[in-house]
Amino acid sequence: MSPITAVLAVCLVFPSVAADCLNGWTRFDNSCYRVYRNGTEWPLAVFDCEKKSGYLAQFETASKIQNAHALMRELNGKVDDKIWIGASDVRHENVWVWENSRQNVTIFDWGGKEPNQGSSSTQQDCVMMYGKYDFKWADDICTSHFQYLCERPLSASL
Repeated sequence: MSPITAVLAVCLVFPSVAADCLNGWTRFDNSCYRVYRNGTEWPLAVFDCEKKSGYLAQFETASKIQNAHALMRELNGKVDDKIWIGASDVRHENVWVWENSRQNVTIFDWGGKEPNQGSSSTQQDCVMMYGKYDFKWADDICTSHFQYLCERPLSASL
């Protein structure tokens, strides 16, 4: 292969790889994901993901839910990890909605005995993936400080 052909081959191959996800983000399906380990409240996590041209992760298919579990294993998720995702029933109790799309959640991945209100009189309206449940979902008080999972479409990562 001539040097010119080699340079052209590199130029044609690498842009598609580099354009997948920004540094620090991981690709699954047609999205890029990143866990932010600094604990924050659910509404602030929503805002922070939006500042990064994304949104709190939403999983509309069983495949995306399984990929989220694989992602957490890949990122060395721990049993005590609690990671906000983009679902809540803030507007109407027991009507779970994805914050970004405002669509009803149609596929659930609740852990054992979830959702629940626990012993607290405070509403548990926001959803997180809980390491204790192998990253299945649990509801919790929206002002709790947890890690959070942002999602960005591939097109936003270019």
